Amino acid sequence: MRRKRQVAGFAAAALSVLLGGCLSPRSGPEARFYQLQPDLPGPQGAWPEGHPAILVGPVEIAPYLDRPQMAKRIGPTEIQYDELNRWAEPLAKNIGWVLTQNLSSLLDDRPVRLFGMPHASGEHAMVAIRVSRLDGRPNGTATLQAEWSILSPQSDLPTRGGSSRLDIDVPGSEIADVVAAQSTLLADLSRQIADSLQDDPDD
Repeated sequence: MRRKRQVAGFAAAALSVLLGGCLSPRSGPEARFYQLQPDLPGPQGAWPEGHPAILVGPVEIAPYLDRPQMAKRIGPTEIQYDELNRWAEPLAKNIGWVLTQNLSSLLDDRPVRLFGMPHASGEHAMVAIRVSRLDGRPNGTATLQAEWSILSPQSDLPTRGGSSRLDIDVPGSEIADVVAAQSTLLADLSRQIADSLQDDPDD
């Protein structure tokens, strides 16, 4: 009888340890979250009500980018997703906001608004953007590949557009250095779009 009690006691202790291991939080590295930022000074002042605006968007990203995990290209045809380094918000929304802020700084003669946000002014033009590639590696290269079209608000037909592949060295070993380089690439893309808007025949 005493032997049975000892066996039962050992079994209960083992079960307690097992359940404790299952229910206790796992220790390990925690995910870190990142956000692209405007790389140009912010817009100055406010525009009068009704002033025609540039609408930035819609912004489309390649399906492989449409996920929280950051993408790292490890070969011409191979992508690796980083479970511990993630975007803090949907990437398309982050890119749209950054481009809007950058273009607001570059186009100081008219207001710039993010597509889908309420605004009381009329539309001067709409800029549709598709990002087909955005990746990078610490101590390596960051790459942005995108196409854009400037659409007339009267017809929704493109008046002009362009495509770019932009590369920049990542001067650091941290993921934050990669994100900073990608923000710089978006600023370079913003300058190209701003040049096209300023040359727009409907201007």
